Amino acid sequence: MQEFEVRLAQKLEITVPAVTIDGTPGSQEGRRTSKNVCPVHEHRVVNAGQNVPQEQPEEFARAVS
Repeated sequence: MQEFEVRLAQKLEITVPAVTIDGTPGSQEGRRTSKNVCPVHEHRVVNAGQNVPQEQPEEFARAVS
């Protein structure tokens, strides 16, 4: 378990396209750092709380398709 925590703390570079999804009111803002998200990154904010797939399933499906 400690091995994984050490690796996660390094904020390794993401080398595949990524989509991040946050609900409003922006409580997640600032948690993601763009320096470890590449080469292609799209960030979406939807009108939902923390459980976007349950609260806004259609918007979530569009975001990940």
